[in-house]
Amino acid sequence: MSSISSAPKYPSTQSPPGVADRNISPLLPIISTYLSLPTTSTILELASGDGTHITHYARAFPALSFWPTEADEYGCAKVDERVRGVEGVRKARVLDVFDENGWEGVKSALEGTKVDLVVAANCLHMMPFPEAARAIFAHLSDPAFVDQAHGKWCVYGPFRSRDRFFSDSDEQFDAMIRARPNGERLGLRSIEELEELAGEVGWELKDKVAMPKGNFVLVWGRK
Repeated sequence: MSSISSAPKYPSTQSPPGVADRNISPLLPIISTYLSLPTTSTILELASGDGTHITHYARAFPALSFWPTEADEYGCAKVDERVRGVEGVRKARVLDVFDENGWEGVKSALEGTKVDLVVAANCLHMMPFPEAARAIFAHLSDPAFVDQAHGKWCVYGPFRSRDRFFSDSDEQFDAMIRARPNGERLGLRSIEELEELAGEVGWELKDKVAMPKGNFVLVWGRK
């Protein structure tokens, strides 16, 4: 019997079933480039969803240490069920990007180990902007938390430019998620505006990889 009995903290941000399974095939080869790290490396995943992506990453790189997170206990329980028995994946940690206690809890659990790579997928358009992105960049700039010399943040998903959408389907998707209950602060994020937020704390866009269906992998690192 499932141990999941509560409801999600942010129901309007939940992805339809199967989304992660559909995009892992083109995503895994790109992320693998950045997962080619020493065996002592630590990978943090933000907004792990149902745990599909981190399961595939860990199976491809079993010597690395993977730390999934979700915004609440409901999400963490879903991740823990999905990754049960997968080598190298730690118990999911509660991390709401707006909650300082969550960030401090993850940092405490790491016991001084620095994160070498942060990964995330399909999350920035489901978080209030610019507060969420600003909070993430601020915490990733903590030298006691993330390796500032070599650490990267790889984030996958749909994005837009400051003055236009990249496709009609992107514009339709943006309108659809904004129409959800409490969805007025959801929506595709401008790459240029993300670059400005990153620059506030000394980060910059290192790479932009075009993906199927108009998505991108944005790779961020220290200037």
